[in-house]
Amino acid sequence: MDDVNQSAAAPKPEAPRGMYNGKLDEKGRLKLPAQFQSFLELFADAKFYVTSIDRNTAQIYPMSAWRENEARLTSGVIPPKVAKKILFTSSDLGQDQTMDTQGRITFNSELRAALNMDGQALRLYSELDHIEVLTDLVYQKRKQESLEDAVTAREEAEGFGLK
Repeated sequence: MDDVNQSAAAPKPEAPRGMYNGKLDEKGRLKLPAQFQSFLELFADAKFYVTSIDRNTAQIYPMSAWRENEARLTSGVIPPKVAKKILFTSSDLGQDQTMDTQGRITFNSELRAALNMDGQALRLYSELDHIEVLTDLVYQKRKQESLEDAVTAREEAEGFGLK
């Protein structure tokens, strides 16, 4: 079997579950928890795209996952006006990065400034095939929204088969 067929048949790495704490160091590097380091090391490429697609939260995408997003954004499936805005925002704030030997990934200064990340407590969690990075302010807002709607959301999801 050739390499193309082997990689196509390989299952996607399973992301860690749960919410983790983090903070950028003085050089704008995020030390990833061990679970996230292990997850990211499972991807074939060692490059990552660190960006924001909404100017609210940051994302760390394995390059293969970001390429899939680029394909979706340019395929015409997503309305062109929406796709152009996301592509512009992600390009404006994003950069290709690698994880260093200590499990740190650098966030560029434009991204840090736009999201007010410097000196702030951060929260990390996996979402599908990437890592979401929230400032504490965004995390607290989402937590409050979740508290207000948690029972209703559960009941609605149970109607669709959630156990």
